[in-house]
Amino acid sequence: MLAKFTRYIAICLVMFGTGGRANSQHLSSEIYATILGQILSLHFESAESLINEYSAGPEMGPGIVYLRNYLEFLDVLIAGNMSGYEQYLSGAMARLDSIQSKYGHLSDRLHLISAIYLQSSFLNAIHGDNFRAARNFYVAKRYHRQAESARPGDPFNDKLEGLFNLFAGAAPAEYHWLMRIFGIRGDMQLGLEQLTEYHEGTSGQDRLESCLILLYARQMTGLETGEKGDDCAEDTLTMHRYFHAYHALKSGHSREVIELLNDWEQDPGERALAYLDLLHGEALLNSTDKGAGDQLIRFLDRTRGDYFIKTAWHKLSWHHFLEGDSSAYHIARTNVIEKGNMMLDADIQAFREASEDVMPNAILLRSRLYFDGGFYLRASETLQEINPGDLANRKDSLEYTYRQARIADLLGGKDEAISKYHEVIEAGMGSTWYFPSNAALHLGMIYEEMGDTAQALDSYQTCLKMNRSAYKNSIGNKAKLGIRRLK
Repeated sequence: MLAKFTRYIAICLVMFGTGGRANSQHLSSEIYATILGQILSLHFESAESLINEYSAGPEMGPGIVYLRNYLEFLDVLIAGNMSGYEQYLSGAMARLDSIQSKYGHLSDRLHLISAIYLQSSFLNAIHGDNFRAARNFYVAKRYHRQAESARPGDPFNDKLEGLFNLFAGAAPAEYHWLMRIFGIRGDMQLGLEQLTEYHEGTSGQDRLESCLILLYARQMTGLETGEKGDDCAEDTLTMHRYFHAYHALKSGHSREVIELLNDWEQDPGERALAYLDLLHGEALLNSTDKGAGDQLIRFLDRTRGDYFIKTAWHKLSWHHFLEGDSSAYHIARTNVIEKGNMMLDADIQAFREASEDVMPNAILLRSRLYFDGGFYLRASETLQEINPGDLANRKDSLEYTYRQARIADLLGGKDEAISKYHEVIEAGMGSTWYFPSNAALHLGMIYEEMGDTAQALDSYQTCLKMNRSAYKNSIGNKAKLGIRRLK
């Protein structure tokens, strides 16, 4: 269950815990907070040393067992490889057995057990073990209900409830049958509201962790990551920087990403987060900066996992193509086909584009990159260099009209955008490119902003019906949220 949805968790690197603070009768809150702080700051070796030290003490409570699982969960999520995943699974089962056998009389074990099952469910789904993912999600929910009964009013139960709603609500439609088998339901907007309410009552390390959760939840539901003055907007952790850079890149602010990462280096004592190199490389590529290639190669050299490999090679192929290096372009394009896996939407899209027989149109590609980077005037000026009659194939013609629509939309030309979006939808019927479904999504957003509920709902429904692209989950989730807002 939730395989493609949870792959989005991998894209966003949802590196947060889902348990609660330790029982004061066992692992002290001070020790727990210290270890949690080391984990949140990615100082994994220091955290492991402290866990080993305090695990040897008598009756340290279930909190220390949970913290070890939390650490290994995040390490595997960052690494993104099968060997680490298999090692985690055996370790998680041993830790669950340990909590039950040693601390079965303690009610505070219940939400920790729920958290471990939920983390295992994420990793199951990322690695394609859908039925086990659904089962572990169900078991996590069952222990959560027991925790609510045993400790009513515990704020960490509210956090878990928010996460359950957020994640289950984002599940793609093709997994709803499996969710029904296990009685799983969710609501993304309700989950965000619950997590926001939980966040308002946190402090200390719990608040740092809560910020990571809330930043992710806001991104997932399409909201801003934080306003000025919001403590979640402070770049106090590498993971905060990652979330802000990720959000800036995906919302068309490549210049902000470059400012965040150009003169910044990660603390060598932290677990290396190579995904920051990928974000940096993409932002530089969007501005056609020659330094993009170095950052993309750095990511490929540093990553220990199998995710985003195709994406990075694909972006690198574009860099070489625009630099006029034909040999390097073809090598990179071949590597898109041969390296990495196809678990993530971005990697699937990279594979599809690299598998096409035709070369990219250089002007369309530059316009696309400028637009993705938020350089809308440059994107428009670049697109004007194209004579539509010279476009060689249906995809290029469709993309040309799509780019016109998106640029007009972002520059305030709503009437032109509406007309062009309709053209893209009609011309793109039956295709697997993302242009028509995304055109329908943005058309719905325009109509919603205009107050035309009927047209907005029709556009969102059209988006869901024709959404067959590699990005169907992210596009589909936005359309579903639009429908929910209007009903």
